[in-house]
Amino acid sequence: MTKSLRKNIHPFTSHLATLLGYGFYLVSNLAFMLLSPPFMFLFIWNPPLQYRVASKVYRAYCHFLTHVYLPALHIYRIIEESGFEHSTPEAPVIFIANHRSRIDGPMLIPLLPATGILIKSSYARFPLYRAMVRYLDFISVNPHSILSLADTMQQCKNLLAKNKRLLIFPEGTRSRSARLNSFKELAFRLSIETGTAVVPVIIHSELPFMAKIKGSYFPGREFAVVIRALAPQYGRDGERTSDFADRIRRIMAETLRQLDRGTVWENLPAPQNNEHRRHRSVPASLSIKPSYGSDSCVQEKPL
Repeated sequence: MTKSLRKNIHPFTSHLATLLGYGFYLVSNLAFMLLSPPFMFLFIWNPPLQYRVASKVYRAYCHFLTHVYLPALHIYRIIEESGFEHSTPEAPVIFIANHRSRIDGPMLIPLLPATGILIKSSYARFPLYRAMVRYLDFISVNPHSILSLADTMQQCKNLLAKNKRLLIFPEGTRSRSARLNSFKELAFRLSIETGTAVVPVIIHSELPFMAKIKGSYFPGREFAVVIRALAPQYGRDGERTSDFADRIRRIMAETLRQLDRGTVWENLPAPQNNEHRRHRSVPASLSIKPSYGSDSCVQEKPL
């Protein structure tokens, strides 16, 4: 259960702090879009150096925004960051995270060095994300295109072959309730085909924040955040990709249910639509061959 951080903060003060947070976020995004091209041009003669500089700058920005600035405004407090000490940057890993907030990615990036991120192609159309795809280990995918999925699978394999890690939000979009959306299968197919461990990551906030939920952009008080990496998992011998995805989803759903107890998430109704109906990110006919320390998660042996 998440420890509550209820404080007597005046609503005006809380809303002002949140506005300051959004203001910095928007201004910094604009600065990145304007300054990235000329800054990267300075290192065009040395692509490896260009990548290292861009990676360090972006990770430092995400750390300042999510682990220093927003907590300093008393918007939230991170009360737990656990499990990541068992995952070394030298070993390839596929991190699988739940997705409730727009800030999930920036919050995880400082904790995951040498890690690429899979993003939707619709995001890559924006200048900021386009620059990340170009200069960093961001990989864009169009889940509705077979050619895009095949190309994405190969890019992910190339990244893992370099002993880098990969962060994927298998729901594909933010959940509208406490319930996890169904998982797209690309990450789990990739794990089975490369023998790479899947590490489930839980991001839990005591209150909805920047979510697809009314009122979540101004939570009204400081709230607690838990970031927890669970035990690494491997596909079992003969296990189908869909069954592997369902098994990891059940592990993550149980941890989220435990953390949701006593919070507003517990009483949020499930959306009345097809959002949670199972769908496949990679068609079956496509021949691409295509919390550490959590007591409830049993580590599986690799294939």
